[in-house]
Amino acid sequence: MLKNEWKRLFNNKILLISSIVILFIPILYGAFFLKSVWDPYGKTGDLPVAVVNHDESVNYQGKTLDVGNELVNNLKENKDLDWNFVNADEAKKGLDNGKYYMVVTIPKNFSKNASTVLDENPKKMNLTYKINPSQNYIGEVVTEQGANQLKNEVATSVTKEYAKSVFAQIKEVGSGMSEASDGA
Repeated sequence: MLKNEWKRLFNNKILLISSIVILFIPILYGAFFLKSVWDPYGKTGDLPVAVVNHDESVNYQGKTLDVGNELVNNLKENKDLDWNFVNADEAKKGLDNGKYYMVVTIPKNFSKNASTVLDENPKKMNLTYKINPSQNYIGEVVTEQGANQLKNEVATSVTKEYAKSVFAQIKEVGSGMSEASDGA
């Protein structure tokens, strides 16, 4: 009986072609699925992210402090994501229509808050992130990682400036002590 079924399958060309096509559907599905998830982080440089800079520079200890533009310049060299530097309207429109996966907004008082790092009550430097979760899961995960990386980069930069400032003040105090001892 089984032998007769195989004979009928091989003698009927339409049935043979249909069977072969049906056998290849799971193989094609598996190949497409594997290709889509094989290296999800390999092409993160193609994920478009909008950056909006509202920051205004401030004078801090006789120097111009412009943390927002420094951050933008660092991002221009960063190839981890496809950074696009746009205005707020274009960023909102791009996020709504799916052009951007995330919008990073540098607020107006970003440099001003950075200048309070040595104050008794320093202010937080907050970046605003809007992620478009409707794009796809991998895109959302990657842009969230990009946002975390950006937070770390800003924290490192502020810590470095804080350390420079503290050491400059220690040097100034040391010079003052030296002058006081000479005067005594």
